[in-house]
Amino acid sequence: MKTLFVVPKFVRRESEYYELPLGITYVSTILKEAGYAVDVINMNLHPKEDEAAVITAYLKKHPVDVVLTGGLSAFFHSIKNILQSAKQSRPEITTVLGGGIVTSDKETICAAIKPDFAMLGEAEEATKEFIDALASGSDYTNIPNLAYQQDGAYIFNEKREAIGDLDALPYPDFSIFDIDDYFKRQTPLSQNYLYPLDFPRSLPIITSRSCPLSCTFCFHPIGQKYRMRSLDCVFAEIEQMIEQYDINMLTIMDEMMSASKRRLIEFSERIKPYNLLWTCQLWPSSVDGKTLKMMKEAGCYLISFGLESMNADVLQSMKKFGVTREKIEGALEEAKNHGITIQGNFIFGDPAETVESSNETLEWWKQHPEYQISLGRISPYPGTPLYENAIQQGLIKNRTDFIQSGSPALNLSKMSSDEYNELLSKIATYSSQARQYCKIITITEDQRTDYESYHCELQCPHCNEVISYGNLVVQRPEILKLGCRSCGLRFDLNPSIFPNLRELLERQREAIQEIHKQYGSIAISPAIFEDRFIEYFSLIGLDYHQLNIAALIDSNDTRIGRHYLNKYPILKRDQSTVDQVSDSAILIMLTLYKDEIIQQFHELGVPNRKIYSIEF
Repeated sequence: MKTLFVVPKFVRRESEYYELPLGITYVSTILKEAGYAVDVINMNLHPKEDEAAVITAYLKKHPVDVVLTGGLSAFFHSIKNILQSAKQSRPEITTVLGGGIVTSDKETICAAIKPDFAMLGEAEEATKEFIDALASGSDYTNIPNLAYQQDGAYIFNEKREAIGDLDALPYPDFSIFDIDDYFKRQTPLSQNYLYPLDFPRSLPIITSRSCPLSCTFCFHPIGQKYRMRSLDCVFAEIEQMIEQYDINMLTIMDEMMSASKRRLIEFSERIKPYNLLWTCQLWPSSVDGKTLKMMKEAGCYLISFGLESMNADVLQSMKKFGVTREKIEGALEEAKNHGITIQGNFIFGDPAETVESSNETLEWWKQHPEYQISLGRISPYPGTPLYENAIQQGLIKNRTDFIQSGSPALNLSKMSSDEYNELLSKIATYSSQARQYCKIITITEDQRTDYESYHCELQCPHCNEVISYGNLVVQRPEILKLGCRSCGLRFDLNPSIFPNLRELLERQREAIQEIHKQYGSIAISPAIFEDRFIEYFSLIGLDYHQLNIAALIDSNDTRIGRHYLNKYPILKRDQSTVDQVSDSAILIMLTLYKDEIIQQFHELGVPNRKIYSIEF
């Protein structure tokens, strides 16, 4: 029995960083240990090729019985392409879908993607039992967590108990990936948290599964029951990582590392001798100054705090029990005092949100720019209570369309549409105005690498220390963020200082000016977050107010009809809109769904010569 795992496409550039998928790694390891032949196609090594070409070429050369893939709903299109391509290339192949995408809304996703089989929730035990059944020709219809087709309909078996003894699972075998390539993609600018070292070598690890909380905006793909590995098991895995991969950093992927303060303290004591840098996610109510001091001394350099709001009614509505304004303020201040970088978000639009509650959070945010808390909008992701509420209220009319659109933010709040739209414009303006830019002292090419990278001396806007950063690889036309290696606070970096980005931005400005001159107007798609829109045009040195923007075009039904930045109409991406803006060029903004959006415009009759896609 030969199995092929296919990792969905997370990135669009050759050397762009992505997180290794632990779910696929765990399941493939289980099958390898059971003696099955396991191979992997990592679509992130083929960012410019479509899934069909890569998979078809592989299947022509290699015998495969089962193709397995999975992930989160954000990668719907890649996952669907993977399974459809495998089936079209070799109809006799068995296809299996797993992960949060199918666990969160199993009926919708199975109907839309049409896998032969699906694994719901934790997949290690169910997948092994299923492959065993296929290999032996025995019955699989009673395997818990399995979904299969019968008479044209999907049968969803009962849930199995959550894996109680996590120590019994094998350590994830990362050898199926090109680890050297993975480490090479890691730079101080990778995903805003690998900044402490010029040449990081970080691997992900989980020390627990699920979360003891039940926040309304969260979905736990592997179940609600919170379980912890023994620290002896965790440190045995860490030692294996050091020995096999020579890591110098560790990314702890637990949804909630601090459920047990005693365990967190013991972890800090035990990891200190390894001289590893590490990051984790914490509940702001669960730590104090003494614990944070110990964590910092043990190598913890960044903590992602679950913040969400500074209003008590909103926090209660979100079921963030125990989290208060005072607890948040205390955790942030102590982390700052101990030089630990802070990452956190305020998300607006909860059902309890009002103009007054949003203003309370925004006013606090404006008074504390040093924390660099991100401002965002709440999204009802599949599987969450907010998702089900949005469906019941009629805000989500078509589940498949909503998921395919990336599960966009909706106004779930008590605010009117006008009030909500005003809030979004305010968030965009505040975010773009509150940047904390560092001062550029020097910039040179980094001679230590065989690819284009830079070495900079940067002056932190918070502590005024001049810090050296190397191996800075800049690819995307967007504001960059780094953490100060002295005080730990985050600051912003304008990418236009780098020669390669400066040239790219100049080309993009000239191209947009040219298509605007040629057609007289442009329609822009999709309606990305307003702050990113403002900052992009600022980066390329083009005043968007001077452009004749016919409309913003989007597929999110809940945004259709409102005005973007209180000025430009948002129209639905359909034939009627394309006919309405037929004299305009189409500008595709930075988005993960670029290829799918361009294909939709082609299907609607827009010729390629009228479409300009922003490079990244």
